[in-house]
Amino acid sequence: MKAVLETEFWAVVQAARDVAGGDVEQQVEALRASLGQLAPERIAGFEQMFLSLHHKLYDWGLRGVAYLLQGGCSDDGFVDVRSWIIGQGRDFYERCLADPRALASGALEHPEGIGDAELLAYVADEAYEETTGRDMHEDYPDLGGVFDVDEPTGEPWKDDEELEARFPGIEMLDW
Repeated sequence: MKAVLETEFWAVVQAARDVAGGDVEQQVEALRASLGQLAPERIAGFEQMFLSLHHKLYDWGLRGVAYLLQGGCSDDGFVDVRSWIIGQGRDFYERCLADPRALASGALEHPEGIGDAELLAYVADEAYEETTGRDMHEDYPDLGGVFDVDEPTGEPWKDDEELEARFPGIEMLDW
């Protein structure tokens, strides 16, 4: 597998974001097209970087803010949130990584947009299969996936009351 540098990764994500104008489905299509131009090893390297960045967002605080904003946050839903954050680009990603409250900064206007972001978690897999006719995870079995993480970082919360006390003023978004 040929590693993709973080700067390269973010440049590809931003280019797709710019083409899509904020539409996640269009961003996925632009990413798929862009990744399809790469050698298979580079597509796998992109996936490796995506997973590394995705796993870094696996944090109790970030999940708590997502929970408050959406009125809940399942394991699958948190995969989608983390994928959506990456899709917003490097600056937003780094802000959310540094302070989970950044998720509530207004970038996420409608929680239903999070659901489409699930597609971002699988776009490299699809581009690889379209390019090679093979499954990337069979060719690179050690690559792992979005669910291959241990415990979230940070301090867990017990209930809604504790969560609201930790992140005062964060209100559920309108559906």
